[in-house]
Amino acid sequence: MLTCRKVAERVKWLQPRIVLYKVDATLTAARMMSRIPGLRHRVEETLTGIIETAEEIRRLHGHDLSMMTIEQPMRLHLGEYIISYLLDLDRRAAKVVFVEMVTREQADSLPVACRVPRCDVLAK
Repeated sequence: MLTCRKVAERVKWLQPRIVLYKVDATLTAARMMSRIPGLRHRVEETLTGIIETAEEIRRLHGHDLSMMTIEQPMRLHLGEYIISYLLDLDRRAAKVVFVEMVTREQADSLPVACRVPRCDVLAK
C-alpha cells in the first residue's frame, strides 16, 4: 500500500479540516513502482491531485462524475510509464492497477491530454 496524504482545507469561518486521500496499488503495480526510483512518490502525488480536482469539480459545479466508476480503469502517462488506475471518489481513494513502460514511439502517439511532464527523478 502507498500512503495517505493529509491535505488541509481552509474555510474562511471554520477551523482547518484535514482530509485524507488514499492511494493504493495492486501487488504487481506496487512491485513495479518500487523498482523505479521516485515513481511511487510521483504517482501518489499525481493521483492525489486528480482526486482533489475531481472533488472540487463535483462540489463547485455539482457535476455527476459517475462516469469515473471503480470498474473502469483510467490511464495516466507519467514520464516513460502508463499508469492504469481506478478512482473511488466516495472513499477519496485511487488504486493503481497496472504500471507499463512505454517506448518513445508509443508515448508520442498518446493524446496530449493524458500526458504529465517528465519528472527529473524519472529521467534517465
